[in-house]
Amino acid sequence: MLLEKTSYRASINRSYYSMFYSMICLAYSIGIETSKHAHVISTFDKEFVKSGKFTKENSKWVHEAFKKRQESDYLDFKEVNLDEAEKIYFNAERFLSLVINYFHDTYSLFF
Repeated sequence: MLLEKTSYRASINRSYYSMFYSMICLAYSIGIETSKHAHVISTFDKEFVKSGKFTKENSKWVHEAFKKRQESDYLDFKEVNLDEAEKIYFNAERFLSLVINYFHDTYSLFF
């Protein structure tokens, strides 16, 4: 909906946060409680990418979304276009699917 309304900054923000909260759930599933962005991302990389549960490509999606979210939220004169917002959105959508599949396969959740 945000993409359709040309709210590209808001779309990037919400796309990133879907990834962020998914990573918080992953961290929590292994007993790590955190809410700091850098710690959530580093925990994902260390515990889930390095172990092979997720790929380096998945990590790149997260890092790119985080960077674009910071730019679009905090740099007033940074232009955000449809291509950037769509890329982050589609990567976030794929990321969320991977997290859901991980929980389904690991814990038999989300039938």
